[in-house]
Amino acid sequence: MLKQFSCISTKKHERELSSITPVISETPSEEFINYVNSIYTNILVNNKLMAINLIDQSGTIIFEISNLITALALRMGITESDITITYADNDDSASCTVCQKLNPVKEVSSIKIGSSELQYTYNTTYCEFKDTYKISLSNVYVSSNIMSVVENIIN
Repeated sequence: MLKQFSCISTKKHERELSSITPVISETPSEEFINYVNSIYTNILVNNKLMAINLIDQSGTIIFEISNLITALALRMGITESDITITYADNDDSASCTVCQKLNPVKEVSSIKIGSSELQYTYNTTYCEFKDTYKISLSNVYVSSNIMSVVENIIN
């Protein structure tokens, strides 16, 4: 089952998204750099136990989904509500084990800026996140996932 995470709240706003024009400068803003550094610090210092799970085998860091949206918005000069991340969620599958359900790291199906795919339309930014900043765009950390599964098991 695919789930979407977005800040979009109204149908009127969805129609306006098709005319989004990101302002992507050659050099990232200081605000973007500071934000990404704060996420790195939080993962490496405050979440030492989770650091093993949030850094994949290739060395890219898996951001929490709302942090990834904020970083993309800061880098592209757009609002967070312009970004939609869809991820695969196997929690509703009958064949899914408890361990799979408890895994807060989800595979990203798509990242859209308005109605355009980030990977194809904004390839420079996509590659910059993956190669320069080592931010995973193929996986996201969904923090609320663990608590909802534990609540379902208890009830």
